Amino acid sequence: MTDRAQNDKDGKRELALIIGAEKALAEARTLGEVKGIRDQGEAAIKWAKTRRDIGRGALLQAEFIVRSAERRLGEMMAAMEKQKPGQYQQRSRDVTVASSLADLGITKNQSSRWQKEAAVPEKVFRKWAEECREADEEMTQTGLIRHYTAIKRMRQAETNESLPEVVLPKGEYSVIILDPPWPMEKIERDCRPNQTKPLDYPTMTEDELAVLDLPAGDECHLFLWTTHRFLPMAFRLLPAWNFRYVCTFTWCKNGGFQPVGLPQYSSEFVLYARRGSPKFVTTQNFSTWFTGKRREHSRKPDEFYETITRVTCGRRLDMFSREMRDGWDSFGNETEKFLR
Repeated sequence: MTDRAQNDKDGKRELALIIGAEKALAEARTLGEVKGIRDQGEAAIKWAKTRRDIGRGALLQAEFIVRSAERRLGEMMAAMEKQKPGQYQQRSRDVTVASSLADLGITKNQSSRWQKEAAVPEKVFRKWAEECREADEEMTQTGLIRHYTAIKRMRQAETNESLPEVVLPKGEYSVIILDPPWPMEKIERDCRPNQTKPLDYPTMTEDELAVLDLPAGDECHLFLWTTHRFLPMAFRLLPAWNFRYVCTFTWCKNGGFQPVGLPQYSSEFVLYARRGSPKFVTTQNFSTWFTGKRREHSRKPDEFYETITRVTCGRRLDMFSREMRDGWDSFGNETEKFLR
């Protein structure tokens, strides 16, 4: 039997099993069992997409099973309590498992994304799946998360909450500096740190940020601004955007907010990540720390932008920017906030 014939045989078997996989998924009790169904569905999808003689109904059913399995995995992981790094013990009464996610071939990014899928209510998921079938559209992970995010944004809009309009620039960029509207509140007075109110500009949740389709090329530098509070979230967002973390730049400021009983927060951070293997024009006088005078709230130092302009080339984007800069395309709803 030729390799292609064997692949066809294996693909047809996997697709046949997927057609009746809903029952198997309902009866699965361990992470390994559910992940096995999910992986089998992925293999069936990959094979079916290469065959014109496979009906779209079968392909959509395989995609539905994969999304269902990932939602089940997300539910199981959300119910777990971490025992030690990489080890988890399931507390659910109908599922028994104690194993390393790495041993099952599950990455932290997959765990995070699957839990986001699991957060979608069952009725919303089923309706979305039915709409995909009717429109003959793929049931992708990103599509599901974006669909639910859009629903939440509509509900927020109905309650008159401020929301950023995110219409990303066209084309691809070689360099992106990103200063997201983190989901924070501002502290009115340092002596009363518990008295907070919404910021004067709209913010975005982690789910909303995670589904942004950054206009990045295959070879792209990404510089992500963040604060102490949002460092963990920033690290979670990088793989969601398909970027690989490299190092952290530190802005050493002349002063900053000091919480009660804690050190003064006199620094901010820029996570540097890559897509592909982009090169710097030069690395001379290019350090992972820099100084710059502290100015208005959220305003970034010119020194950092001057350095990145000097060491990079290609099309550059300053995303969610608050001022225009030479050599950069500026995107955001406050690009003229700090007019020079």
